[in-house]
Amino acid sequence: MLKGMIEMIYKTKNQQNIEFIRVASVWLQRNRIIWKSSTYSKYYHIVYDVLSELIGKCDISSIHSMKIQLFVNEMLDNDFEVMTVKEYVNVINCIIDFAQEERYDTSEKVRIFHPKRKNKEIQILSRKEQLKFVRYLSEDIDLPKLGILFALYTGIRCGELCALKWSDINLEEKKQLQSIKQYKEYSAEEITNLQKPK
Repeated sequence: MLKGMIEMIYKTKNQQNIEFIRVASVWLQRNRIIWKSSTYSKYYHIVYDVLSELIGKCDISSIHSMKIQLFVNEMLDNDFEVMTVKEYVNVINCIIDFAQEERYDTSEKVRIFHPKRKNKEIQILSRKEQLKFVRYLSEDIDLPKLGILFALYTGIRCGELCALKWSDINLEEKKQLQSIKQYKEYSAEEITNLQKPK
């Protein structure tokens, strides 16, 4: 597969009208061995589920700030989070940088104006609401409710909770956890990997 991607790079480098999605695919494959699988999965999703529909068929040399600004404005008008939009633009810039390094015919680096991020007020449960929530979770308890209760009382991350084993818990010494040795990670191909925690 990598050999095919390398051949594709050299075949398309000297062509004029190269679609953004083709360059993005090569960029993903080149960096796959460098990135953690969760990073690759995130960028894979952005490229194939978001950018391919919006600018995938565009010639890489035709992608410029004005075109991307219109795309950004449309997303913001449709209530996309500012941080999500910034991440998409960052991926576009990384792909354009890659294309320039590889000597593809490209436009300038994309410069976008973002509105300031609105600070959302974090809703915190009152002590009374916490007790009510815990009572609800404790009734007719099942595995999802147990997981939520465990996370509430320990602060464990979701991936760490999913990878937790009985050997990580010492009930005799009444310690919550001995240590978190790994967490579950989901990749673009939906394969679960166990990794070391952050």
